[in-house]
Amino acid sequence: MSEQADNQAPRRRPPLREVVATIDRDILHLLLKRFNVLQRMRKNRGFLAAAEEKQLREAWQKEVERLSSDPKLSSQFFSLMQEVTFRPKPLSGEEHESRRQAFNLAPSRRQVSMRLRLPVDAWRSNAWFLLAAASGCQVSVDPCLMHDGQHDFVKALGTLGATVNRIGDAVSVAPASHLRFNDASLHVGEDIDNFYLLAAQYAVRPSRVRFTGEGALKNVDLSALSRFLPMLGTRLAPVVPRSGGFPVRLECSGMLPETLPVPAEVPAHFVAALLLALPFADHPCELDFSSHPACGHILDSALPLLRQAGVRLVESGRGVLQIAPSTLSVPEAPVIPADETVAAGLLALPLVLGGEAEFEGHLPDPGDARCPFGFYFKDLGLILRRAGTGRFTVKMARGLAEDGTIPLPDALASMLNGRFAWLAAMIYAVRALCGEGAPLPERAGGTLADFFSAAGLYQSADGVLCKKSQTDESISWNAPSGRWALALAVAACARGALPGFKLGDPGIMTTVWPRFWTVYNSLPEPRIHRAVEDAIPEKKRRRVVTGAVAEIPPEKWDDE
Repeated sequence: MSEQADNQAPRRRPPLREVVATIDRDILHLLLKRFNVLQRMRKNRGFLAAAEEKQLREAWQKEVERLSSDPKLSSQFFSLMQEVTFRPKPLSGEEHESRRQAFNLAPSRRQVSMRLRLPVDAWRSNAWFLLAAASGCQVSVDPCLMHDGQHDFVKALGTLGATVNRIGDAVSVAPASHLRFNDASLHVGEDIDNFYLLAAQYAVRPSRVRFTGEGALKNVDLSALSRFLPMLGTRLAPVVPRSGGFPVRLECSGMLPETLPVPAEVPAHFVAALLLALPFADHPCELDFSSHPACGHILDSALPLLRQAGVRLVESGRGVLQIAPSTLSVPEAPVIPADETVAAGLLALPLVLGGEAEFEGHLPDPGDARCPFGFYFKDLGLILRRAGTGRFTVKMARGLAEDGTIPLPDALASMLNGRFAWLAAMIYAVRALCGEGAPLPERAGGTLADFFSAAGLYQSADGVLCKKSQTDESISWNAPSGRWALALAVAACARGALPGFKLGDPGIMTTVWPRFWTVYNSLPEPRIHRAVEDAIPEKKRRRVVTGAVAEIPPEKWDDE
């Protein structure tokens, strides 16, 4: 009787959180199925046909309208589904976990001895490529970052008619290049700065163009730019209805006003790109961006390039520039500072591990308040010695991981919420991993909390970063950007006896510097061989002339 009662007893409903987790798991499996179908649709092209993607988007929006009026669901969610990727299917006999293995960050903890050339800033090198190609000059830059964004920009210049040659990390533009700013469809990848540089060149000429992009650019907010462009006689319109992002179309009249005030909401890099484009306009134009919050950054970005290229300009005040049509004289080998992100990451290796590094490149002045890693030298003890033009060495007798006593500069607290938050979080993590608690100014959340958790840290009740117990299982972390992946890689150098950190998407470093893992995995003495030295010379064909005469045998027919 009791057994029968037990069998008839109602089953307990699972908790609602388990129901949601089950639904999420089903959604992931549906996304995987959708991804596999899209892969078959892309075939060998590597991308989806524009007509097919438009049909899919229209069908999605039609279904969304029946259920919701949320614009995030109709546009952003669809773009995410189009861009999401999955790991390949495991081979027969493999376990599922074998293909989900993350990249284990386990660097050598010996003092470094580095001899490297710092890659130059991508925005400035792209600007030089554009100025040279638009004016028919020659320019060479070595070494370039050649990350995904720069690779897409170089390809776009080739679409416009530029002759761009690349050997390894050296990129040059031939003097015979002349860009054709006519009707074209340009792909700018995921870097919005590529769009700004090219769109500004189109805006000063009567022209039309269509820009396509990937990932986040499909959801980027271009409303501020679309309100400013009509002042230049240019119209920006999204190709997809009810979408504020890419793809977009520009229709430019080339009729610029004599005086142009720049609102504070216009992106700073577009203003800098517009300054570089004004020498190609038909008449002088005065650009007034004195009230722009990034006025200093705009001047630092564009003004040195304009002066090196010999542009005729008059500076009426700080942020007020009158630029006249000019014939540019682009230097063949312009002086370009090193990329700040890569420089900060490479300088952090001797800072944490100790040792000495010799670099070739132009480093920003560490004493400048705008230098994001000046506290390396002022507060953390990294010694800098100049060794001539474009060469310097840095030395650290005892690395922070060996010293154990790491000060926390005042600048770090203000950097935690800015564009160099990854750099400040890296120093906080190194301090906590070296055995000392690292008090945070406020409760960490979002990306900061995820980063500290991936670094084997947790925040106590009183706001201090502490190491997790070694029994805690480390989980794989998918970094939201290449800079955060770089921060975790440097923090792993100070991990002590903790197990190695796991990075789920090491390929994201291609958005920062594709050669970083080559340097990181070959510590403590990394070397990068230049491709130009390893290039195989082309074989010279030899022609032999003799006095012999070839005799052709007679043809044989089937009936013979």
